[in-house]
Amino acid sequence: MGKRSREEDYAVEDRLPQTQPSSSSPTQCPYCSTMIYGYVGFQNHFLTFHEYQCLSCDKIFPSRYILELHIDEYHNPFSKLHGTKVREGKEIDEASILLRCLCETCDMTFNSSQLRTDHLIEHHNYPETFPFNITSDGIASTP
Repeated sequence: MGKRSREEDYAVEDRLPQTQPSSSSPTQCPYCSTMIYGYVGFQNHFLTFHEYQCLSCDKIFPSRYILELHIDEYHNPFSKLHGTKVREGKEIDEASILLRCLCETCDMTFNSSQLRTDHLIEHHNYPETFPFNITSDGIASTP
C-alpha cells in the first residue's frame, strides 16, 4: 500500500482559489453612477476612485496621508482664520503652519509650498517632475 500525500485528501475544487462569480449585467456605482461589471470590477473601481476621496470637493488622492494634508490645507476652517501668531519672536500667518511635508515620516512644516518643494527634492530625493501640487489637485476627480 503506497503513501498518500495530504493534497490527495482534498477535492480539486477545494484547492482552487475562491472567486466571486462575475456578473454579466452592469451594476451602477452607488457613489458616482458609473456602470461597473462584476464584483472585482466594483472593487477595482472603488479602490481607484473612492477610497481616498475628498467629500468636500470630490478630488481623489493616492493615500490617506495626502488626503489628510489636502483637507488640512484647503478645507480646515481653522486655517481660514488669517490671524497672526507670534512664534520664536516672529509674527507668522497661522495658515502657513499647515504646510507639512508630503513624506509621511517627516515632521517638517513649511511657510510656503516652494519651501516644501525644495525640501522634498533636497532631502527626500523627489524628482523635479513630481506633481508637487498634489495636495491641491489630487490625482483625479470623480468620473
